[in-house]
Amino acid sequence: MARLYAKFKRTGSVEDDKKAMATATATVVTDGAKQVVDDFFAADPTRSVRRAAEMLGIKRTSLQRIMKELELSPYKIQVTQPLNEDHTQRRSEFAQLMLEKLQTGEIDVKKIWFSDEAYFTLDGHLNKQNYRYWGRERLEITVVRSLHPKNFLCGVQYPRMVYLALFSSIEL
Repeated sequence: MARLYAKFKRTGSVEDDKKAMATATATVVTDGAKQVVDDFFAADPTRSVRRAAEMLGIKRTSLQRIMKELELSPYKIQVTQPLNEDHTQRRSEFAQLMLEKLQTGEIDVKKIWFSDEAYFTLDGHLNKQNYRYWGRERLEITVVRSLHPKNFLCGVQYPRMVYLALFSSIEL
């Protein structure tokens, strides 16, 4: 009773202050939690924040706050195709040959086919935009992947798109 009377004298009401109660939450940003998060991302820097929060039993927003304090930033992993000196030489020779044929008029620009391929994989890598790692500094991490076995080719010839195909491999 004495507490209610003191509260009434102090605030003019005996009702609880719901806003103050809502903001008075315990923080999980402790030294122990920071160490756990630091160790986790040191062992597996490519793990997503959502998955890490789930595995560590920490709310995602709390994990993001801890990662900000630890100065962990997302960096993109480079995905490349395996190339050797022979590939570079062959590309250079092809470019020179095409330039010569264009200059002599042997090739009509309006009859050139421009194409693009989309690769579909079955190994679980869906989007290279998701290839990220968490760290304090940028490291030169590259993933070398050969071309994928399923290809979709779209060809475009002046003035319209005329060719679509799905096939298993490309032999160039």
